[in-house]
Amino acid sequence: MSSDAKEAFGASRRWQESRHEVSGLLDETLERFSSAFDALVAADAAIVPGDDDPVLRRIDALLNAGAAKDPDPLLVRQRVEDFATWRAPNQIPPGWRDVADKYTPLLQAGDYLLWSELLDHAARTPTPFLLVTNDQKDDWFAKDGEPLRALVNEFGRRSAHRYGQMNFNDFLALARTALGAAVAETTLEEIVEERRTSADAAGPDDSLHLLRAAMEQLSERDRQVLTLHFFEEMDPAEIASAMGVTRPTLARMRAAALSRLRDTWNEFAVT
Repeated sequence: MSSDAKEAFGASRRWQESRHEVSGLLDETLERFSSAFDALVAADAAIVPGDDDPVLRRIDALLNAGAAKDPDPLLVRQRVEDFATWRAPNQIPPGWRDVADKYTPLLQAGDYLLWSELLDHAARTPTPFLLVTNDQKDDWFAKDGEPLRALVNEFGRRSAHRYGQMNFNDFLALARTALGAAVAETTLEEIVEERRTSADAAGPDDSLHLLRAAMEQLSERDRQVLTLHFFEEMDPAEIASAMGVTRPTLARMRAAALSRLRDTWNEFAVT
């Protein structure tokens, strides 16, 4: 027993009594926590351990282990550079519209990275492809609602099969008729209503433009902290190393940057 502990708790007997008291308090606290968590699990079906999660079971059944593996990081970097230096400057779809609204080359190339993986999969899979996306920008869709001819042609260079794309609402409606799938009418109505109320509340892309405007008012260092944390999703240790600061300093920087972003956002939102 250390001299500090003896001085704080007295002689050996008092030390043992104190240890028992502290242990009892900890046991009581942990028991209350365990009971509260069990009650939370019972009340919320989404908070269940491991394979008992009903949502995960349905997702696993739907995907049937068909999710694509992450591409090689060097290939991702090569494609990001290809997008930034050739495709985006020449407005080759998809994704060039995102350059103005996103802050890093990796984020700007997101649609192209998705498209590249789709083409890779198409080259290995002897089947037609249908891309379901709610991205309705003109770097995906033509004015008539069909996929851009440039996308169809690029797909045709990698696969002998047909390519199509549509939004999720149209896909559900088509599934009801063409596939005989049991998509409830209320499901379609809820999707349409959600989109309508979202558009009424904010207008198309208003939130994105507000965020962009607010970010532009921050210092370069604030923007870097927030971009690396929220958009690049880097680990705090990686961000601290990249910025040459300690993790406690980074935590303070991130909190301050968020506070300034919130204040700036509020100013833009009410003007």
